[in-house]
Amino acid sequence: MKIQLLAAVAVACLALSARAGSIDVQFGCTSGSCNGAPGPSGYTQSQTGAAVTGNTGDQWNMAASNYGSGSISSLVDTSGISTGVSLTWSASNEWNENLYQPSSPNPYYNDTAFHGTAYENLMASYLVFTSPPGSLEITGLSAGEEYGMYLYTQANQNTGGRVADFDVNGVDVSTTQVNADTLNTFVLGQNYTYADVLADANGDINVAITGSYEGDVNGFQLVSLSSASAPEPATAGLMLLALGAGASLLHRLRQSR
Repeated sequence: MKIQLLAAVAVACLALSARAGSIDVQFGCTSGSCNGAPGPSGYTQSQTGAAVTGNTGDQWNMAASNYGSGSISSLVDTSGISTGVSLTWSASNEWNENLYQPSSPNPYYNDTAFHGTAYENLMASYLVFTSPPGSLEITGLSAGEEYGMYLYTQANQNTGGRVADFDVNGVDVSTTQVNADTLNTFVLGQNYTYADVLADANGDINVAITGSYEGDVNGFQLVSLSSASAPEPATAGLMLLALGAGASLLHRLRQSR
């Protein structure tokens, strides 16, 4: 009975140590391969922290495009740990609104409503999608696992009315930019959308994206919705070691009676 109780405690500890993974990606310009960036000082700065979801200090992957296309072979999670998950993207173009104006009292200026907010770096650059559709392909996930995907979609000011349509592994969602001049918080259906999807049998999530005149994508967050992921190997090993030691101790106590 005591051994069973000890085992139950160990299982509970394993469950508590498990955490669902999160991967955050921003699309940025780190060279002269985007429109809008006048020079090195105007390139996209790294985003950190939460957006619609997440926590303070979360790390984002910088997906720097070659005029709208590119790939990353191993994304890091929000803790900065390599995941082995890969990303490939293809769009019509990419635009950077993170401008540098040395003659201005504030030389760094971002021509979006998010300028001066905690989300400025995320929303400063974006992929441009028109027709035919562009795509995001995420590979190396757990086959059949459930994920929540947040897609961010607001461009610079004076761009109201742009529509972005997404097919995320068969789940259709969309956004329409209504008031890009002033909207500097996240509003579902206007500057971000959400899809609850399953990775396919190969562990892939494929996103087909079409723009009505132009659809814009600043980045995304991919969150595992599994109730419990496997713990880190070191954590699991320590738990099993503790379980074994506890069982051995109980056995010796029984023999000493």
